[in-house]
Amino acid sequence: MASGGDSDGIGWPYVAFDIDPRVVK
Repeated sequence: MASGGDSDGIGWPYVAFDIDPRVVK
């Protein structure tokens, strides 16, 4: 997936859910 917050527009939902589902806002 995206490393950290590299894709802050496309891969953000995947990154957020991959780390913590509560991070997504």
